[in-house]
Amino acid sequence: MASLVDDLNDLLARARAGCEAARLLAHEIERSDPDIDRGLEDIIDIERWSSSGLYHRITQLDGTPSLAVNTFPDRVAAKTDLRERLKMLCNEQEAVARQAKHVLLRDDLDQATRDLLTEFREVHLRNAAWCSRIMRQWEPDRAPGHGRRER
Repeated sequence: MASLVDDLNDLLARARAGCEAARLLAHEIERSDPDIDRGLEDIIDIERWSSSGLYHRITQLDGTPSLAVNTFPDRVAAKTDLRERLKMLCNEQEAVARQAKHVLLRDDLDQATRDLLTEFREVHLRNAAWCSRIMRQWEPDRAPGHGRRER
């Protein structure tokens, strides 16, 4: 079983990677769609908050915060289709929330770490929901302003 610090460091690497991937998308979208750009900026802020909170929890637990960033930003950058990139970000936000839920099941969590991970999970679920709403808006057969598909 991985140590709590190892689990937190893995989440930290994923938060840093999420921040980099969202920055990449925001840079690409900033002029074409200000609403999506603002949403991506919110994700960047949340990932910064997440990284900071995880870093401080790790040090409070006498652990050493990792400087690692996983390969997620590179995988996003390798895609050329903007929808596919945003879908990847959405899926990663959901996966990070699932991982946080898994860490929350540990018996050795102190209350401060439990509180951080609970909020961490909630904000990543909100990010994923935002991404999903944007993806639904981009469906080619969805009529603008309607909640059902046109045939």
